[in-house]
Amino acid sequence: MKNDIWEKIQQIRSSRKKAVLCIVVQARGSTPRKEGAKLLVTEDGEFVGTVGGGNLEYQVIEQARELLKGGGPQLISFNLKNDLQMACGGQVSVYMEPILPQYQLIIFGGGHVGQALARFAREFDFDIVVVDPRKEVLNSWKLKENVKFVQDGYLKAIENLKLDTRTFVCSMTYGHEYDLQIAARCLKEDLAYLGVLASRNKARKFAKALVEEYGYTEDRVAEIDMPMGLEMECETPDEIAISILGKLIDVKNKLAKND
Repeated sequence: MKNDIWEKIQQIRSSRKKAVLCIVVQARGSTPRKEGAKLLVTEDGEFVGTVGGGNLEYQVIEQARELLKGGGPQLISFNLKNDLQMACGGQVSVYMEPILPQYQLIIFGGGHVGQALARFAREFDFDIVVVDPRKEVLNSWKLKENVKFVQDGYLKAIENLKLDTRTFVCSMTYGHEYDLQIAARCLKEDLAYLGVLASRNKARKFAKALVEEYGYTEDRVAEIDMPMGLEMECETPDEIAISILGKLIDVKNKLAKND
């Protein structure tokens, strides 16, 4: 059963879903399970393992469902007789930890800056996806490990990717029209971050088009990081990628405080 839980956690994280891991960390007196008993509650309503059954497990599951809506780790304690009217009569403490998907970084455009960004971002706990329709560009990548490649049209790829509040999107394609289309499509989603590689002139044109042609409000368009990255003097692809990564780390760490 223990192995089933860890395998299920890996499956959940790879599918970008949520769960709560519940562990009995203290058991005194007569209790249905002892320290180390585990229960995994998924957002799909699936349960793996058990912390003892009965009203104890019911209360733990209900608390786990609340945690799935948001919140950090919790420790809950029960007197089985007084709190839950269970015949056991012991005391149990259960530690509950949300299992969240890893932050996902989707890079639209497999050129020099995209390659540099992926290379650096691997060291900062991002699941990296690179989207580019050009086979020869993706084949030119020296970096292959821990990167998922999607060779497809940019907008088509978006429909097949799972975009969520833990997804970072960086658009840096070979055509301005593609960057605009990607930005317009991704603004429909609730993302952790959306950035476009752009000059200030390109950013102004994009902002105007997103309002006048796509109907977004100026406030919504202002949420795009455009020009993308930290304000610093950059020339090489590596330098540009570092400025972008700095912004991604800043956003990610601020979000992590609310996990």
